[in-house]
Amino acid sequence: MFLPACSFFESDIKKIDSILQAKEALLQADQDALIVFDIDQTLVDPASKAGQPRYRYDKVFKKYQEQLQQYIDSRCEKDPECNKIFESKMWLNIPSELIEKETLDIIKNLQARKIKIIALTSIHPGKLGVIDKMCENCYESIKRV
Repeated sequence: MFLPACSFFESDIKKIDSILQAKEALLQADQDALIVFDIDQTLVDPASKAGQPRYRYDKVFKKYQEQLQQYIDSRCEKDPECNKIFESKMWLNIPSELIEKETLDIIKNLQARKIKIIALTSIHPGKLGVIDKMCENCYESIKRV
């Protein structure tokens, strides 16, 4: 007889708008729990508004972004890698910050209790311009938060 392993379990997925809405459940988690966090624009955001996706559609920001892109394009006409180098240098120079200050304490509490944690990101893991491994750069950036 074949039974899928997950047939005996029910998931309990809830949408929240703040880590504080999950704090009580996280404090009650035991060592059998697996906590999954989304990093990008959920736990961590670029400290500069220029790196935050929610500002990309702002009319003023979009105007300056278009001017900057025109400048980059004019400088990179002969070198197709130039755009990637510029983008990677921006990644290196824009620090990240926690969206909610409480997040770090909650995660440290989970770690101290030996609860398994996974953090997901949509960042490309490979090479980008002067950065050999974007995944390592992302990890180092988060450690500095």
